[in-house]
Amino acid sequence: MTWLRRRLPDLLELLALTGLAVAQPVLDVFGKSADTFVAHDAGTADIVAFAAAVTLLPALALWGVELAVAAASQRAARWLHLGLVALLVAVIVVEVGKRVTDVGYKRLSIGAVVLGLAAAALVAHVSFSRSWLRLLAAAPFAFAALFLFATPVADVASPPSEVAEDVAVRQPAPVVMVVFDELPLASLLDGEGKVNRAVFPNFATLADESNWYRNHTTVAPNTTDAVPAILTGRYPEGTGSAPVSANYPENLFTLLGGTYDLHASEPVTRLCRRSCTTPDDGGGPSALGGLLGDAADVWGDLAQPKRIMTTVGSSRGLVTDLRAGERFEDFVSSLGTSSRPRLDFLHVLLPHTPFRLLPSGATYEGADP
Repeated sequence: MTWLRRRLPDLLELLALTGLAVAQPVLDVFGKSADTFVAHDAGTADIVAFAAAVTLLPALALWGVELAVAAASQRAARWLHLGLVALLVAVIVVEVGKRVTDVGYKRLSIGAVVLGLAAAALVAHVSFSRSWLRLLAAAPFAFAALFLFATPVADVASPPSEVAEDVAVRQPAPVVMVVFDELPLASLLDGEGKVNRAVFPNFATLADESNWYRNHTTVAPNTTDAVPAILTGRYPEGTGSAPVSANYPENLFTLLGGTYDLHASEPVTRLCRRSCTTPDDGGGPSALGGLLGDAADVWGDLAQPKRIMTTVGSSRGLVTDLRAGERFEDFVSSLGTSSRPRLDFLHVLLPHTPFRLLPSGATYEGADP
């Protein structure tokens, strides 16, 4: 155990550097994307575990490799540690350089390598640099605390605050509400401005038998603002608020929950939380597993010298839900009668861009149209 204690300072140095190279940039991106946690149906425990994993796992994994090497050769472990210091500093330089400069990726890469090697030399020969790094090991915990308590993610982790009073419905009738995400009006119409009956017979029948407000549009361009506006009847107050019931306590579900049995499928919002029946999404990864997979993708984008748009969840189907058609069919088959009036709500990510579904239901897997 003595040799293990001697290597604890190396863990502190790795924790400081991975905090700057991994935890801070990843938590910063995810802290601005609270809807990602809603889409993964992450609870408080999942969110705390995610923050802990992003903060601690990189340093612990690298330290574990160092311990394994140290068991065979202390000298080799020392060189490995300095190599990791150089690598992590180079990553930090790349991440910061892409934010504050417009230097090309080749020159940025060269500069990152040079500064990484210089940092490793300082750690090897200057004791003050080692002491400074070890003190900096507290920084990742500050990043995690800011993520958990000072970003929109805090609204997802907090318990729902449903204070709306029930609305008295004298003669409750069954309610079915379906929100098609990014459905272009022009795609539905024929040359005369009517629903194209040959292509969309069911939409045409619905228009014949109901009031059709052809010029109706949403009041916000983002799904996470538009859907809460639909369900609350209120204009969004800015952007960035997590689409959860804690931020929208007076919504369709909280108002009618005392009269209606609630059945809702919300892929990117979480407004129906009181006595609400939600479909089993089975077959997907766990919330924590999905989030960590997204985090790995995001960090890969952040750490590479080339400048590419960093998005959360696109590779995990949070933008293009390839099971949306199946969800819709499940929703239709679940409709039925009950002893109490029912409110059935479905928000389906169809035909949400990028448009990948052909009329037959087959998926187009080429480049984004």
